[in-house]
Amino acid sequence: MSCRHRWADAGGRDGQAVSLVVAASLALASAGLFAVGSAVQHHAALALPPAAAGPVHLVLQLARRPGWLLSNLSIIAGVVLHGVALSLGALVVVQPLLVTGLLFAMPISARLHGTRVSRAQWRWAAVTVAGLGAFLALTGGFRAHPT
Repeated sequence: MSCRHRWADAGGRDGQAVSLVVAASLALASAGLFAVGSAVQHHAALALPPAAAGPVHLVLQLARRPGWLLSNLSIIAGVVLHGVALSLGALVVVQPLLVTGLLFAMPISARLHGTRVSRAQWRWAAVTVAGLGAFLALTGGFRAHPT
């Protein structure tokens, strides 16, 4: 019996709501881990000299960088959390929340590169949040459904 079913049996709709909140929280944490991993990998790759000879040489150079290796762990942890979120919540909620990784990556990447996020980028981030909210509202993703 999965956690979602156990909570639903124990608490009815309240249990489903708890499961939904946990799933959404794990999906957001997963998106954050993907964002950190991606931003750090991008930063590490840009720091290499442009004369890297081919993809194998590039990967070998990156593998010597602790930050790049840790970013891979962040991405693996994101995959694990995403899997747990999918086991607890509806696909229609968990999957769309991954788009928030773009919103997390934007300021992380800017910080790593010593730049600022522009107003236009923040406006597009707001459009993304509005679109995500509209999608979840229209699909009924945040309603507790029977399992």
